[in-house]
Amino acid sequence: MKNLKSNRTMLLAFAGLFAAFVLVLTGFSAFADSGRIAIGNDDEASHTADARITSEQAKAIAEDHTNGTALSVQLENENGYLVYGVLVQTSNGKLDVKVDAGNGNVLKAEADDGSESHGSED
Repeated sequence: MKNLKSNRTMLLAFAGLFAAFVLVLTGFSAFADSGRIAIGNDDEASHTADARITSEQAKAIAEDHTNGTALSVQLENENGYLVYGVLVQTSNGKLDVKVDAGNGNVLKAEADDGSESHGSED
């Protein structure tokens, strides 16, 4: 009887370790939705309807984040994800702010070097 309990305990421990290993390998993707919208190499224009926040919301988020005024906003493909690129005027110059179109998180804000054309999708 004691041997059966020991075997059952070992089996449960192994099953637990295996489940933890699988979760680590899959990055918990089945359990956590980051809200990001993956579009791969697709053109962002074909994914306009997929955005979960509006361009107006993206502008407000970027303005709040930078304490500036949004000059333009457009959907972009940023490393395979759908984002809004928001050009913001601040007291220190223009910033290019990337707002995730799926969850509204600010991904980055950096000085605008003028290399990208910014539309005015309001």
